[in-house]
Amino acid sequence: MRGFQWPEGKKLAVAPLVAWELWPDDLGSSSSHQETSQRPLPRGVKYDRDMRDVYEHAYAERGGLRRLLDLFEAYEVRVTFAVSGKRVEVNPDLARDVLCRGHELASESYVHEYPVM
Repeated sequence: MRGFQWPEGKKLAVAPLVAWELWPDDLGSSSSHQETSQRPLPRGVKYDRDMRDVYEHAYAERGGLRRLLDLFEAYEVRVTFAVSGKRVEVNPDLARDVLCRGHELASESYVHEYPVM
């Protein structure tokens, strides 16, 4: 757009978004419809759950999200968190902390599931 200038002479606009989701209970199992970054479990496994996938997703509440909040605060960045409704119910204190630090919560869904589920 000719003649347009960003405020304060800035050259780039960035809109950071953090997906903060609650995944289905069968995540990491062979019965799950959820796509993951891991390979499918081999047929005939003794334990039908990929715990690496489960713990990877659980890391947010165990420290990952707080580390991101500290990083955003250090650089004075405000972020939108696309959060599942049930995630807020499960972690209300963490959701309040997100808001108290000046970020916003946006609704994603109640639980992160595919429509076929």
